[in-house]
Amino acid sequence: MNIPLECLRSRWWELESLASWTTLKLGGEAKVLCRVENEDEFFEVINWADHHELPLLMLGGGSNILFSDQGFKGVVVVLGGEFMKTEILHGEILLGSGLNISSAISLLTEHEISSLAGLYGMPGTIGGAVVMNGGTKWGTISDHLVRVKTYESGWRKVKTEEMDYRRGISEILLKVLINREDLPRDQIESLFAEIRKYRDDHFPKANRTAGSVFKNPTGAYAGELIERCGWKGKTYQHVKVSDKHANFFITEPGASTQQFLTLMEQVKQDVEKKCSIELEPELRIYDYEGNLIEG
Repeated sequence: MNIPLECLRSRWWELESLASWTTLKLGGEAKVLCRVENEDEFFEVINWADHHELPLLMLGGGSNILFSDQGFKGVVVVLGGEFMKTEILHGEILLGSGLNISSAISLLTEHEISSLAGLYGMPGTIGGAVVMNGGTKWGTISDHLVRVKTYESGWRKVKTEEMDYRRGISEILLKVLINREDLPRDQIESLFAEIRKYRDDHFPKANRTAGSVFKNPTGAYAGELIERCGWKGKTYQHVKVSDKHANFFITEPGASTQQFLTLMEQVKQDVEKKCSIELEPELRIYDYEGNLIEG
């Protein structure tokens, strides 16, 4: 298959295992996976995918995504290069969508900027956090979001109604502008220590997980509901409900996406039957066609 630009040759993989790019280590092969370094490359790949009538998906850190065992029939794009840069302005911070959250927080902390401190410990990228309106009990990224640059609209303001609990901007994100909040470094480090202790006390340390599987329903916590229904620590084939936090599922070698989905469905049905509450997935689950499965 001809690649759109010769410069992409070392960053263009055909029939690439998606399991290698996700924290759950699940999923089949993508027809194409490529990493672009700048907007010219990105637009070239977009046009190439359109020309070949292939669907396109963006992939961040792979920490909140589940691909089909059949893989994905289109093009998966990973943002690198200029999309991983940070620019500290007078009153705002410019962040590339492909920038790792922890890298952004580390850099801002050096400058005694606390804007993203509440996201400390979260995996993934800035773009992924905006798409999911990611956050913790200490705050979400929408608390600081000012403007975004998307493929569809260019630079634009963020609408209040776009950002909700674990739901954010649906367009393809390239860059993000957040407000600047300053705080002495020792106070930022103190907050980090508080968050770190909470995560150590409540979340499993296993690598093959993707954080919360289900969203917290209104007035309740998904993990508590799942535990109340007796699922904590239980295993379905090669997928286990964490014995530390029941809303975390851990995959073992030999696990498949179908096994993961089956366990999700069993847990969901049991919680609905016993608690009369319908859980919704927090994970972004994609089928072979690239459709987002939300139910």
